[in-house]
Amino acid sequence: MPTVSSTSAKLLTMGEFIAIPAGSMPFELVLGRAVEMNVPAPTHGKCCSNISRAMGRYLDQYDLGHLTSEAGVITHRDPDSIRPPDVAFFSYAKMPRGDLPEGYWPVSPELVFEVRSQYDRWVEIVAKVGEFLSAGILVVAVLDPQERKLHVYSADRPTQILAEADVFQVTEFLPDILPNCTLAVRDFLK
Repeated sequence: MPTVSSTSAKLLTMGEFIAIPAGSMPFELVLGRAVEMNVPAPTHGKCCSNISRAMGRYLDQYDLGHLTSEAGVITHRDPDSIRPPDVAFFSYAKMPRGDLPEGYWPVSPELVFEVRSQYDRWVEIVAKVGEFLSAGILVVAVLDPQERKLHVYSADRPTQILAEADVFQVTEFLPDILPNCTLAVRDFLK
């Protein structure tokens, strides 16, 4: 989850944001403001790949939905926010099988993973977690490679903090969506 800094004063709509020419820095839309994101270090990318690999192995066995990486999710409207979770899972109930629609999807994933980079402050992470949960995302898991812990947030359960030796029991949070889904935290940190 890159740290952001404001780069615009005028509130933008999603349509205006999409029309901004691509530059050298990645952007996201936060409550109508286009903000630059810091480019994360290699550890961040490796952890994101490890999470995708672990979820991908599960989805190879249980074909239940789409797995995305850094794909924008609409988290708020009027003013608009589009945030790209590091890894996201959309069930086929929310996003049917087949070709994915163009543009930003009008539905929220059920599960997102964020990886804390060395630039991220916890106050920003917690705010983004709250934004994801308010947008209807059911579970937000934040991996902290420096602490070697996974923080799991849900609107209807207390926060869980899992150590490297623990197993993330995704099924406990999403039994009807991701049955039999258990992921070893250490696999995210390899």
